[in-house]
Amino acid sequence: MKYVLIIFTFIYSLNAIEIELSSMELEELKNNSFIIKRDLENKTGFISFDVDKNINLVMDEIIDLKSYSTKINDVSKVDIYESFDHIVKAEIFIDNFFISFSNKVIHYISKNNYEVTWNLDSINSKNNYFSKMDGY
Repeated sequence: MKYVLIIFTFIYSLNAIEIELSSMELEELKNNSFIIKRDLENKTGFISFDVDKNINLVMDEIIDLKSYSTKINDVSKVDIYESFDHIVKAEIFIDNFFISFSNKVIHYISKNNYEVTWNLDSINSKNNYFSKMDGY
């Protein structure tokens, strides 16, 4: 059985970080199909999902930003305002019981490498809820 390890990392810079899981964390991933790990000192974190699905289908799901509102509870809407080559600019609207906001985010998609990086759109920064939000 093939598994795909998907890692969402929220970091303060686009510098790649090495991610290692201990044997206990690998066991947790196996038992729960996901693991959340945070490093408060370095202000980084990630969520890993163990998915029994073809990696190309998983990538198609990840880069289908318009469908996030049907997949992620707190995302109410995604408006793609520019798209070219491997770059997609989208405004992501977050609505939950306590707060509503949006961020304009630039996504850099490398489908062949199964990688998506993102950062806030600095040209539209006055409309963003966060001052910085980078990740891969």
